[in-house]
Amino acid sequence: MGETASAPASMPNRSAGAEMADMKLATEPAAPGSAQAYLVNETQVADRWLVRNGALTLEVPDIPKARQEAIRILRAAGGYIENESMSGEPLRMGSMTARVPVQKYEDTMEKLKAGTRVLAESTNTDDVTTQAVDAQARLKVLRAEEQSLLSLYSRARNVDEILKLRSQLSTIRQEIESVDAQLKNLARMSALSTITINYQIPVNLPQAAPGDWAGRAFQEAYAGLLGFVRGLADFGIRFLVFVPIWGPIVGLFWWLVRRAKKHEANAAQ
Repeated sequence: MGETASAPASMPNRSAGAEMADMKLATEPAAPGSAQAYLVNETQVADRWLVRNGALTLEVPDIPKARQEAIRILRAAGGYIENESMSGEPLRMGSMTARVPVQKYEDTMEKLKAGTRVLAESTNTDDVTTQAVDAQARLKVLRAEEQSLLSLYSRARNVDEILKLRSQLSTIRQEIESVDAQLKNLARMSALSTITINYQIPVNLPQAAPGDWAGRAFQEAYAGLLGFVRGLADFGIRFLVFVPIWGPIVGLFWWLVRRAKKHEANAAQ
């Protein structure tokens, strides 16, 4: 009688097959992440994880043609376009954001600049090595903790202990997935550089040759004349717009002056 009464308290009243199925499910390790298969580039081989971002502002005579050439260059480098936007009719401005392998960053930047007028250029490099090392260390600790809990789970002999260990395993595996995702993201960012390209067409006024002083003088005089005419037009528009404000004031002043002169004339008589 004593033995039959103590059995339900130590083990759940379930079939042996169900127990074995639960044990197999709980003791299976979490799906292996890509901790051993992260993208590796030349900076990671040197124990540095570097994120490189570049930006170009280019002046081109034909934006659609420049866009097609950029696509060709990016594809040849193993890159791709993340997003792009064009504006104007005909096109006067355009922008695209591309990702290229970090090993091809410098070469791609030079090819994109070829045959264009570079108005602006910038490169930014962020060192995320510390974040990557911390994440790798954290992942190693979590894996070891997971194995320890699995070992305890395989030896569990009562319901409360099984449920408690199962909950702990679930929490650990969620943390493993989170850290693993962080490492994958860092690896992707350091393996693929970002290049932002802004296109614009030249201004309509042609540039004078360096030795053409007469042409430069004419352009400067013409620009000055246009500025003077625009200034006069702006003044005229403002003058008319503000008539309701200054008109009554001028009219009242004129009336007062005339009244004063009339009063002086009457006094003189």
